[in-house]
Amino acid sequence: CDISMPVIDGYSVYKELNKNPDTAVIPFIFLTAKAEMNDLKFGLQLGADDYLCKPYSSNELINSIEQRIRKKENLINYYTNGKDVNDESPLNQQQVLDKESRILLIVNGRPQNFRIGGIVYIESMEKYSTIFTADGQKSVVKRMMKEWDKILPCSIFMRIHRRTIINLDFAKKFEKWSNYSYRVYLDKVDEPFIVSRRNSKRLRMN
Repeated sequence: CDISMPVIDGYSVYKELNKNPDTAVIPFIFLTAKAEMNDLKFGLQLGADDYLCKPYSSNELINSIEQRIRKKENLINYYTNGKDVNDESPLNQQQVLDKESRILLIVNGRPQNFRIGGIVYIESMEKYSTIFTADGQKSVVKRMMKEWDKILPCSIFMRIHRRTIINLDFAKKFEKWSNYSYRVYLDKVDEPFIVSRRNSKRLRMN
């Protein structure tokens, strides 16, 4: 974005974008013919990602854009995946959470905190999953079901079939559905869920 423009300058554009959470996360680069240090400082103090002074080459602009994209992708991958599978450092070890734990995930490009005990159920979308919370929120995150299985406390969370994990604290009623399966009714959810035959065995054992 240019700094000097008619009607509204680039600083004002940046401030307006920052008022909306959906646009505040967009990488922002100031372009200007002004090379004064005060302008540079002011743009960066506002929170811009970079600042290019005219004249600049196309390679300089492309390089700046690519750096901003990589930085954002790395941030999203960090908060979404948590760690590299080959990284065994204590900081990156997967831990089983409890109901009062909070997990930071990326939703629509923005980091968002979820309280584990507030998750009513999770549905699989292949490499993604949809989280349904007690406050009626529905959020899509890049996390597979096998990853949830590793961190959710099995004392309150149960995989009822391949695509769904439920929070047993929200279970109102289990009822026999067929000779080999059950239906479960969850608080705050209108329709019951069918428990697969395989997971129904766990219910009978318990």
